[in-house]
Amino acid sequence: MKAIGHSIMAAVLLSLIAAVAPSLSLAAELSCAYKNEGLSGSFGYTLSSDPQPDCIRQKLKIVLQQGGKTYTHLVNGSNILAESSWIDDLAQDGIQELVVVSGHVANSVKKSLDIYTIESGLLKHIPLPDVPDKPSYRGGDEFRSEGGKILRTYSVYRANDPDSSPSGGQRTLTYQFRNNELLLAAQKEHIQSVKPVEAVKVSKASRKVPKGTSLKITGIGVKADYIEIQADGEIENHRIMRLSNPWRLVVDIPDAQPVFSYKSVNINRHGVSTVRIGANKGFLRIVFDATIIPMPPETITPAENALRVSFYPVGRR
Repeated sequence: MKAIGHSIMAAVLLSLIAAVAPSLSLAAELSCAYKNEGLSGSFGYTLSSDPQPDCIRQKLKIVLQQGGKTYTHLVNGSNILAESSWIDDLAQDGIQELVVVSGHVANSVKKSLDIYTIESGLLKHIPLPDVPDKPSYRGGDEFRSEGGKILRTYSVYRANDPDSSPSGGQRTLTYQFRNNELLLAAQKEHIQSVKPVEAVKVSKASRKVPKGTSLKITGIGVKADYIEIQADGEIENHRIMRLSNPWRLVVDIPDAQPVFSYKSVNINRHGVSTVRIGANKGFLRIVFDATIIPMPPETITPAENALRVSFYPVGRR
C-alpha cells in the first residue's frame, strides 16, 4: 500500500468535515442516517451512517477511494448517533484529525466524542476516556477544541442531587492527543508546579560524536524543573513513545551506551518515580516511570551534551 501524503490526507478530512457537519445534525434529528460524498485531489470519500433497529444506534462508515477503487475504510458500530463534528490539528503536527460528537438516544443528556485519524495509511478510531469521577457525572457534556486540546465541560452532581439539578458546579477536563492516543491531563492538585523547560541554544562547545563511535551516556541528573539525560557529546537523535498500563515515557537514543553500571535511578520528583536504563543492540532505552495517572505531557529540549525532559499539566503550556 502506497504511503499517503499528509497534506493530501489533511485536505481529504477538511473537505469531508465541511460537507458532513450540517448533515450530521439533520440526520440525527430526522432519520438518524446520512450520506456524503466528495473529492479531494486524487482521493474520493464517502461518509455514511446506517441506522439500526429502532434508531437507537448506527454504523458509521468512512471510505477513502483512489482511481475508483477503495483505498481504505473504517466501519464503527455504535449505540449513539452522530450530531456534530469538526476538524482540528490535535497533535499540532500539521495533520488534521476528524472529531465527531454523538448523543445517546436513550439518554440525550450524555454525549460521546470520537477521534478519527490516519495511521500508516489506515483510518483509526480513538474513543474518549471515561470521566475519572463517575459518581459525580450524569452527563450534560459540552465539547470544544482549543489550542489542539479537547475540552469537556459537564455539571457535577453531589450524592443527593436529583437528576437535572446538580449542585456541585461545573468541571472542565482537558484532553491532549499524543502519539495517536487521547490522554486526560493531570489535575492541578495532583502535580507539583513544574515550569516548561525553556529552549536552550546548543553551544558550539557541544562535542560532535565522530561517525562510527558510540555516544556515551554519562548520567541522569535531577534539576529544579526537569530531568536531564547527560552525555559526553551532542545528542543529535532520539525517539519517544508514551505507554500506558503502567504509564511511562520511553526515550530511545541510537548508537548510545551508558558509562555506568546501574540500571535505574530513583527520582521521586516531577511526576516520575524511577528512570530505568537498558542497553539494546543499536540503541539505548531510557524509561521514565510515572507517579501520576495519566502521565502529564512531556517536553524534551536539547541542551549542551544533554536532553532535558520536563513534565507539566496540559493547561500550563
